[in-house]
Amino acid sequence: MKVWRTSPIWTKNMATASLVEKPKEEPAMVIPRTEEEMERSVRKANVTLLGCNNLHGRITAASLKINGKDIRQLKLWDNSNSIRGVAMELSHIPTRTKTSSFVGKGQLQMALRNADIVMVMGGNVGFPHESTTDLFARNSTHMREMANAILAHAPKAMIGICVNPIMPCLAMFAGIQMAQGVFCPNRVFGVMALDEMRASTLAAVKLGLPPGTVKVQLTGGATADTVVPVMSAAQPGGEALKPDMIELMNMLRSMTDHVKEASHQGPHLSGGHATAKFILSLVKGLSRDEQVKLSAAVRTSALVGVPYLTLPVTVSRSGIIGTAGIPRLSKLELKAFMRALPTILEHIALGEACAAHREFGQDDLLDLYQ
Repeated sequence: MKVWRTSPIWTKNMATASLVEKPKEEPAMVIPRTEEEMERSVRKANVTLLGCNNLHGRITAASLKINGKDIRQLKLWDNSNSIRGVAMELSHIPTRTKTSSFVGKGQLQMALRNADIVMVMGGNVGFPHESTTDLFARNSTHMREMANAILAHAPKAMIGICVNPIMPCLAMFAGIQMAQGVFCPNRVFGVMALDEMRASTLAAVKLGLPPGTVKVQLTGGATADTVVPVMSAAQPGGEALKPDMIELMNMLRSMTDHVKEASHQGPHLSGGHATAKFILSLVKGLSRDEQVKLSAAVRTSALVGVPYLTLPVTVSRSGIIGTAGIPRLSKLELKAFMRALPTILEHIALGEACAAHREFGQDDLLDLYQ
């Protein structure tokens, strides 16, 4: 009679394996990365400056070369051949940022190739008390050429507009890109760094604090008579500045004209420094994926019927990732903002008309208020 086994059949190997204790797995040792290794892992950015063969552009480029540890390559483009000398001089400064120069329309493509950040500079600075319409008429051709070149060769880059007047140039640039169906509103900025720096410095001096320790946001437009510094929300000391708001606002609005009258040229020294700081903030957000807070002219839905405004924005690797909307304003600031709105709308309509190859005229003004 066949007997079936009810217990499992153990082989020699199985029995041996069951008797031997498996060694306990030790947790993997985490070796902290050195600062040098962390720096090597940072994604370096490529920056292109267009139309930078002037004092403003040269100071911006020099500051980026010296302080841009996260900039892999700094490309300088201009129609003037002397930009080659600027790049050559900068290459003598012992930093890891590589500098190169490009001249003329034929080399625009090479200057824009693989660019992560493009700053549109150049154009005319403007005369003291020159109207926005006249200045834009002199700079619109340069702005159109740069917009078309960026559209063709660097459509995914972060784009900063430094050509005055900023609001019409921003509206024109956006209109050209919209016509081609490639406009990305969170990657195009009107650079308001100089006004933000001036407002913060004025507030710090008035409060008796060290310069650079006070932060003032901007809103409104992008010209001296339309930008509104939000002194009431300055950090720190906003409440203490309320009695001096009119004085500080008038000082801010007259600064550029005072510089032009004294030196017969624009605010290149302070403007170059402020622009470089703005670019380095963008590089920080792009390379280290950190969020940085800036004031910039942008396309927005913060106020119905006003498609472009200067606002506090948060920037990271993907561009603008959030806006605070129009900041809380005091009665005086709100009055200044409302007074500036008609002029802001005119500046926007001026840029949009130029983008559409139309003459800005009475019909545009009527459309604004219907």
